[in-house]
Amino acid sequence: MRARLVRRSELIELHKLDALPRDAVDHLKDKLRELRIRGKSGNSRAIYETASGQRVGVLRVFVKKTHKTPNREPRLARERAKDVR
Repeated sequence: MRARLVRRSELIELHKLDALPRDAVDHLKDKLRELRIRGKSGNSRAIYETASGQRVGVLRVFVKKTHKTPNREPRLARERAKDVR
């Protein structure tokens, strides 16, 4: 799954967010978005925020163990976004 995240990051660098498959990205809250990564060992998510210009900040990466994203994950991502700004 780590390799898939790296590959998707490279796609974003080269071709912007438009290069990602539509089913790979979901809107969470405010500016937060969720990048879905699927692998043999399960599913993981990377929560990111688009900053000014063409910057993308990955704020939180976690392995998803339930159907719904736990409430604490976006909360932690928002806290980290404040530190980055």
